[in-house]
Amino acid sequence: GPAQRSRVFFTQTLPWHPETARIELWRGEVKVAERPVSAHWPTAEILGPPGGSFWPAGGEFPVDWIANDPDGGPLWYNLAYSKDDGVTWEMLATDLTESHAMVKGSQIPGSSTALFRVYSTDGVLTAAATSGRISVEPKAPMVYIGRPEKGRVFPPGVPVGFNGTAMEW
Repeated sequence: GPAQRSRVFFTQTLPWHPETARIELWRGEVKVAERPVSAHWPTAEILGPPGGSFWPAGGEFPVDWIANDPDGGPLWYNLAYSKDDGVTWEMLATDLTESHAMVKGSQIPGSSTALFRVYSTDGVLTAAATSGRISVEPKAPMVYIGRPEKGRVFPPGVPVGFNGTAMEW
């Protein structure tokens, strides 16, 4: 039969040296992958939403940015959201090729100190830009009841166990 292939995911953090010209991945004596490192860092700047904006819970809103690779190569973008003034970040979209994304107000947590951050990468070198602070309308908590299961019937007087979760938006 056909050989079984296995996929292995890994992350490796290395100290950056400014003279790095190429990154290579070796397996024993065999080079299995390489990525050239461009001479210049990309740039990024968020154009909108402007600081001070208010997003209601309903609706879809644009996040726009400009980015440049001085070496002329292609760029990819990741878009993140912070509900707590940049203390924590949630990735909203990855591997974007356009410098624009539409974000639904209903799909991000409410906050009076919300920020967006775009990461612009040429595959190795990455720039980041952070928006001005905006407000996003709070939403009712999302509630899920796990037990009892929907439609289950219990006789009178029998104890019923409940469990569930609620996530504040």
